[in-house]
Amino acid sequence: MNRELLGGDVWLASGNALSPTGDSWHFEPNPERPHSNDVGDSVAKARAYVTAYPDRDGGAPYFELVVQ
Repeated sequence: MNRELLGGDVWLASGNALSPTGDSWHFEPNPERPHSNDVGDSVAKARAYVTAYPDRDGGAPYFELVVQ
């Protein structure tokens, strides 16, 4: 079964530690649309957020995903 990406949080890796950035995104499924449409739209939103996320000095971003 394909799953929707409901959103996620961003963590910053620096040295041996991860710390939350406070950045996140979310996707609201539409119960009146076919599930397959929401799956595609949620993946597209997650991909756009991750690829547009700005570089941060001092660490690499890690993306935590919430999946339904």
